[in-house]
Amino acid sequence: LFDGENLILDGSIKHGNVKIPETDITATHVKARAKVSDGVLSIAKATGKINKSNILSGFLDIDLINYKDSPFSGEFFIDLDLTETPQILISLLPGTMLSDELAKVSQVDGSASLKLSLNKPTNKDLEVFVKTEDFSVSGLYERIPDRILLDHVKFEYRPDIISLTDVTGTINKNNLKKVNLKVSFENKIIIENMTGQA
Repeated sequence: LFDGENLILDGSIKHGNVKIPETDITATHVKARAKVSDGVLSIAKATGKINKSNILSGFLDIDLINYKDSPFSGEFFIDLDLTETPQILISLLPGTMLSDELAKVSQVDGSASLKLSLNKPTNKDLEVFVKTEDFSVSGLYERIPDRILLDHVKFEYRPDIISLTDVTGTINKNNLKKVNLKVSFENKIIIENMTGQA
């Protein structure tokens, strides 16, 4: 009988499509090294596109045979078109308080360089981590009447926590300068550890 643990493949992907497990995200125009060994599919040195955004580099390891739910981990460095950010994060974090708030965001404009890390342990939910470089962005949020204009901000997400660093710009006609804050989405929305000029 076929024994996946004895299967060894080593090759390359050109102009391929790779669907990220447990998500609605498909990377296209993928160029990467691909290897199967000990039942694990490893995609390395990956470049490609997610809609309008560019994957600059990344890897994805998927356990194909050892568990029913195919645990995996991956890390991607992306030049992200921020117009797509709300929908991408909603697809990664369905049914969460954060995804409900992201549905209230629209007309986003800007781009950002970020690291997206995904980890799906066996028999556990997908873990999502996001960290950006400094970027500028504008957009609308239903809870705030005027357009948000941020000249500088660094964004970090780990499960149920958003950290915003060095926020400079205008929110609801209020000027912000080097504001740092954390927002918890675990049970209810809580803003904590806010510092800077607002």
